[in-house]
Amino acid sequence: GADFDSLSRNADLAMYCSKDLGRARYSFYHAELDTSLRKRVELERELALAIERDELVLHFQPLIDAASGRTIGCEALVRWQHPLRGLLMPGTFIAAAEETGLIGALGAWTIQAACAQHAAWRRHGLAPVPVAVNVSALQVHDPMLADTVRSAMRQHGLGPGELELELTESTLLADTDAALRTVERLRD
Repeated sequence: GADFDSLSRNADLAMYCSKDLGRARYSFYHAELDTSLRKRVELERELALAIERDELVLHFQPLIDAASGRTIGCEALVRWQHPLRGLLMPGTFIAAAEETGLIGALGAWTIQAACAQHAAWRRHGLAPVPVAVNVSALQVHDPMLADTVRSAMRQHGLGPGELELELTESTLLADTDAALRTVERLRD
């Protein structure tokens, strides 16, 4: 950098890059960091708009009983139907949603959409099977998660056992007391 401001900004970019790589790392500034930061900021902005504009879609992966071949459930997988880039997989945007605080809105949308689809299948005479939704660690620590789930289930007429929330072990071990309280509220 030729002046203090640009030198400081570039040092910050290198620092954040090294933090992304893990502990005890270092990085040198290079021009690609600017490009990557701009792309990331743009992705975060577009994701906030995607939630508002209903650009998210769910794909459902069936869970099949190996012995009988019968469908015993399905997993709701969120995708982003980007107007310019096409269908984006979660690996493209979930980390950005977590880092920007959009994961709560994204998670609430996913729960609502999964419950709505379950109700639509039932209205069309399909045998209801449980729908599983992945929940991030940040959502588990959101005190509103149980209310979000309860509201979506009531709105769409889902009963106990018709919506499953998938929590990773690391999510539950991160803050066991808070996670336990959330799981208890969800069970209730």
